[in-house]
Amino acid sequence: PPATGETELPVDGAQAAPNQLINIKGRSEGIAVEIGKGSWNEVMAALAERLDASGRFFRKGSVALDTGPRPVSEDELHQLAGVLATHEMTLGIVRTASERTFQAALALGFTATLESAEGAPMAAAAPADTNTDAASYFVYRGYLRSGHRLRRKENILVIGDINPGAEVVSDGDILVWGRLRGIVQAGAGGNKRAIVAALDLEPTQLRIADVATMGPDPKPGQPGRFFWRRSQHKRPEIARIVDDAVVLEEWDAARPGGLVSLRRGAG
Repeated sequence: PPATGETELPVDGAQAAPNQLINIKGRSEGIAVEIGKGSWNEVMAALAERLDASGRFFRKGSVALDTGPRPVSEDELHQLAGVLATHEMTLGIVRTASERTFQAALALGFTATLESAEGAPMAAAAPADTNTDAASYFVYRGYLRSGHRLRRKENILVIGDINPGAEVVSDGDILVWGRLRGIVQAGAGGNKRAIVAALDLEPTQLRIADVATMGPDPKPGQPGRFFWRRSQHKRPEIARIVDDAVVLEEWDAARPGGLVSLRRGAG
């Protein structure tokens, strides 16, 4: 029988097989949907059929989707969210062991968790509301590796490293609780008051609004080539625009006003 706090929909013999297309459980904290084997069209048809059969049982519910190791594209996730919407349901979180699926979920703005084959969390991303400067933050926990791209309108907080070849773009600030080695752009919508901050700041390319600077080994003639000639002692730093140029400041936790005062002083 289902564990306490769970409700399983009735299934026929074919659906109960180990390779069933879809598995749906109602839990106290929401609805768990597990994707099985089969073509994506078959999975979507099975999902729609199961939800139709449930009547209004799951209406207004939030779905925790588990895709396992299966790669799922942005278009496929969008299609699944559409099926849920027709039944007045929302896609709350995507759990996956596939990096492709994780990136697709990020691109569509869904809360997502990347897990190992054993089920251990490797990375997680979710919107977070804070009272700081009345701003919204998108929090990413884990490493961003080469080929990963994270693009958000909100401020972005990365708890982990941004490795070379990874790209992070925000219309607001970018804060990295780790090493920044990839490509970043803050204030992508033209906000010259945006900042980039990291515990270890040495990106391949850093841009705030339309003002760019290059990494530690730029070619002659590239803008910002003197920007990186600084102390080799690794300290938390903040990049911001002053007089139409990107400058660095050491992070001072005792600075009055913190990030708010830095933005107000920019430009």
